[in-house]
Amino acid sequence: RRTKMKYIKKHIGKLRKVERLKNSLNGNPRFLLAMVDENQNFQLFRTAVDCGLAYSVENYLNRDQVVAVEIGQHYGKPTLKSINEI
Repeated sequence: RRTKMKYIKKHIGKLRKVERLKNSLNGNPRFLLAMVDENQNFQLFRTAVDCGLAYSVENYLNRDQVVAVEIGQHYGKPTLKSINEI
């Protein structure tokens, strides 16, 4: 049974990897990430278990590229819902 993500907010900034988390049981990567805005404020969040976004996140990490992400609450933890180039 899948649960819906709640309280989704859009954030704009640069994506930074904080930590590589343990892979899912199916072997898919997981990350703890930070979105850093122009004022150097940051929002911590993680990729969901067995989510294809974990693979595309690596294309945006530690680059000087500004992206837009949607972050919501999934099982009480801030979780990446979408990522797009600006």
